[in-house]
Amino acid sequence: GRSGAFRRVLTVTRPDGEGRVFSVQNVNRDGVYVIEEGLLYAPLAPGGGLFNLWVNRQYLMLGLTGFGGFDLWRPKSEYPQYPGDLALAAEIDKVIDFAGGEWHALVKAIPDRTEVSIPNTEVLYTRLANSRIHIASVVKVPIAMLLFSAWEDEGIPEEEIAHYIQEKGPGGRTFEQLLQAMLVKSEENAADVLYAYLNQKIDINAKLAEWGIENADLYDRKFTTNDVAHLLELLYRGEVLSPASREIILAYMAEYTSNDDLRIGAIRPDLPDDWRIYNKRGSLTYPLVVGDAAILENPRGDDYFIALFAFQGNSPTTYERLESALGDVANVIWGYISEEE
Repeated sequence: GRSGAFRRVLTVTRPDGEGRVFSVQNVNRDGVYVIEEGLLYAPLAPGGGLFNLWVNRQYLMLGLTGFGGFDLWRPKSEYPQYPGDLALAAEIDKVIDFAGGEWHALVKAIPDRTEVSIPNTEVLYTRLANSRIHIASVVKVPIAMLLFSAWEDEGIPEEEIAHYIQEKGPGGRTFEQLLQAMLVKSEENAADVLYAYLNQKIDINAKLAEWGIENADLYDRKFTTNDVAHLLELLYRGEVLSPASREIILAYMAEYTSNDDLRIGAIRPDLPDDWRIYNKRGSLTYPLVVGDAAILENPRGDDYFIALFAFQGNSPTTYERLESALGDVANVIWGYISEEE
C-alpha cells in the first residue's frame, strides 16, 4: 500500500495451545530497540499483536509493513520427522547417512483391515514422506488399480473380471498378459499400452482425487510417499476395488521373481512361512532412483507398510550403494517388527 513500503521478514518461533503465534523480534520501546519475544496475533483477539501494530498509521514511526496484509510461507516439503520409536529412527538414519543420497521413507503398522479404518494406522518412521518425488515403476500399481476401477465403473460384474481380462486387451495382448508383464516383469511397453488405454477411458486426476490423492501426476510418475502408502492401503484393505480385482492385483505383486530378494525383499529369509510380501520395486539410472514399496501381511496381528525411495541427492553415492542400503534398512525395520511381534 501507499507509504507502506517497509519490509519485514520474520520467523514464527512458537505457537501455543490457544492458537496464538509468537516471534522473536527487535521491537521499538520508546526509542530503544529491544530483542524480545512478542505476540504476532491471537485469533480470539484480532485487535492486538505486532501484526496489528505494524500496519497501524498511528505508529508510523515504527516502520509500516504495508496495508495489504502478509504473505505466509510454509515449507513445500516437511523436514524429517521421526515419530514412534527413536531407537528405530537412529538405526535407520545410521544406514542412510552411510549410504548417502536423499531418502524418502515411510513405515506404518496397519491394524486388521476388517476392523479399523485407515486413519488409525500407526506411523513408525517417516522421512520427507510428503515431498512429491519420482516413484519410478512403483507407479504401475496405481495404473493397475485405476484400470480395474474403470472396468468396475463400466458395470463389469465382479465374477466376470477374471474372464474379461483373459479375453480382452489392446495391442495384440490380453489385459491379463499386459498386467502380468507390467506388474511382475515391470515391462515399460506394457505400462505404456495400459496407460494410453486408461487415459482414454477415465479422467485419471478426478479418480485419484476421489481416492484422496491430490496433486499427483500419473504420467510423470510424481507422487508423495504418503500417496503411495494411501493407495497401497486402499488396495490391500479392499476400500476402492471389488474383492476379485483386489486379489488379482495382489497376486501379481506377490509373484516371486529373481530380484525379489533385494531391497525390501532382503528380509524374505527371516520371514515366518505364513507371512507374505506384496511389493513393487522401481528404478531409474537418470535421475538416479532406487525404490521399493511393500505390504507385509501378518496372519496373526498387525500388517505393515514399508516404502523406501533413495535418490542421488547432494551427497556422492551410487546405484549399488543405495540398493544395498535399502536392504539394510529393510532388515533394521524387520528386526524392530519381529521384536514387537
